[in-house]
Amino acid sequence: MNRKIGDDKFTLGGVVAIIFLCQGEVSLATPNPPPHEQAQWSTVNSFSDIQGHWAERCIQTLAQREVVGGNREDDRFRPDEPMKRVELAIILSQAFSNVETVREPTNFADIPTNYWAYDAIREADRKGFLSGYIAGAFNPMVTVSRAQVLTALTQGLDYEPQLLSTQQLDQIFTDADQIPETAMTAITAATENGLVVNYPDVKRLNPNQPATRAEVATFICQAIADSRQTPFIPTQYIARVSADELSNPTPQPIVLNAKQGEEKPEIVTSATAKPEEIIPPESSSEIAASEPSPNSSPEPSESLPLIPEIPETLEATARAEDVEALLFYQPEEQTSNNRKLRLQIVRRGVLKFSEAILLMAGRNNQPTDQFLGVEIEDIDQDKEPEIILDFKINSSNSPVYYSLIYRYNPIRGEYVPLRQDWGTTPPERLQQQENRET
Repeated sequence: MNRKIGDDKFTLGGVVAIIFLCQGEVSLATPNPPPHEQAQWSTVNSFSDIQGHWAERCIQTLAQREVVGGNREDDRFRPDEPMKRVELAIILSQAFSNVETVREPTNFADIPTNYWAYDAIREADRKGFLSGYIAGAFNPMVTVSRAQVLTALTQGLDYEPQLLSTQQLDQIFTDADQIPETAMTAITAATENGLVVNYPDVKRLNPNQPATRAEVATFICQAIADSRQTPFIPTQYIARVSADELSNPTPQPIVLNAKQGEEKPEIVTSATAKPEEIIPPESSSEIAASEPSPNSSPEPSESLPLIPEIPETLEATARAEDVEALLFYQPEEQTSNNRKLRLQIVRRGVLKFSEAILLMAGRNNQPTDQFLGVEIEDIDQDKEPEIILDFKINSSNSPVYYSLIYRYNPIRGEYVPLRQDWGTTPPERLQQQENRET
């Protein structure tokens, strides 16, 4: 069972000197840290040394949330420096303050009650993130490895692998043989939950290398990220297994958009289907286009048709290889001026996603949210194309653009939506589209 409190999610950490600070107050015991360490524990909202860094957006986001700190003397974050155990303890205790305690605190031989980070170490220990090192000592100045950071996160958040096996790590990481035996289960759980970030080679884990401050920041960003928001880090660096590597399915003949008179597709149920063919129950939740909400899980039907019927109100379709997206307007309700745009995604001949998107009505019953089109593109080059729905919010001022992006999670066998806001400047594909229309 996963132990999640709100947005909190994380495990063991081998990270750089990142500091998680609560709202204007740090629960550190006196005396203060030595001068050469104290400079690293201040809140900094902007750093002078992360511009152009691959983890810049993640670090900046955590800084704005007063989650990470830097050096107050020169406003530097030092993203590529390694992290010590004491620094990791402070991060974990501050970042996951709402995680429940699971044990009595340990009295470490080398951490007296007047040690400057006594409270943070005590909290990280009580919540199950970190424990003793050797002979009852904590060893605060020892650096942590990447595997240790990920192990701490999975321990503290109580993550266990549900769908991914340790044997499949070889399909994800080229250096899986270097993962310590004691960390195999933790790395599997961390990978399944999307916590593992590898730069520059997403296939190389480097489990025994010291974790840098930037790497730890990205692990944390993945732990607290809302899947419906724009990712804090480039998705091409998030380790995950592709659907082909998971199940090695045999491609099926695809008959999309069956017309009347054509041969009807068979009915697939969970009792008779292969794992790749199982159709998840259709969600009745509605995603408000201006503010997406998580999927709900209604009572599943006995079976669903393999291929959806073409509705009369079909608005747009897009197809790439073995994925097709169909969008159509549902019948309008008399009690509402809003419109519902339904998205259905068919993957390898199987209906994998069906959900309504609520388009809010504005003045004179004109939709505030205007659907512009749909595209299918492999954004992150993981051989699993994303479905991109583009929208424009009409207002008295300049229009505002955004996209809903649906990514396929091969481990869970489902599509997950996220929102990308573009502001008043549309992405290049929309600019080209508007130029063609004018």
